[in-house]
Amino acid sequence: MSHGNDPSRLNINLAASRERAFVEKIRTDQRAQWLRDNSKAITAYNEFVEANGMFSDSVRKF
Repeated sequence: MSHGNDPSRLNINLAASRERAFVEKIRTDQRAQWLRDNSKAITAYNEFVEANGMFSDSVRKF
């Protein structure tokens, strides 16, 4: 590694950077799994709302 790209000279904490990347990867994977696990329910709800409207349609004023 050249001295110009040395993380310590650039004041970069590699451990913290790796940990943030790891946490973000876990969140992304968990979100994708949640969407896969719940896709049928989400689709069913969206179809219900499309056909019947939202439960609050009769009470909202806007």
